[in-house]
Amino acid sequence: VTTGTLNSLFERQMPYVMSVYQAPFKGEYPFYHLHIEFYPLLREKDKLKYAAGIEMGTWEFTYDGIPEENAQKLREVCKKIKDKIDMRGKCI
Repeated sequence: VTTGTLNSLFERQMPYVMSVYQAPFKGEYPFYHLHIEFYPLLREKDKLKYAAGIEMGTWEFTYDGIPEENAQKLREVCKKIKDKIDMRGKCI
């Protein structure tokens, strides 16, 4: 659903970086949980997003736009994809 949502958002195959986080191998860490993060590489349909110096130096990445507006766009596209592939769950 995530990659389908990103593809539909800009009406093309969205290049992205996917990071998988898991618990350390040695020891017990009950507070860790497996999760996956996606980092889209486009700002707009035909505009590649380049990391700025502050982003590269601090590993804190910014995203253009107002968060609430971007979240609404993603929710709308997610619902279309979810209906298309008949998936259960919510687009939050």
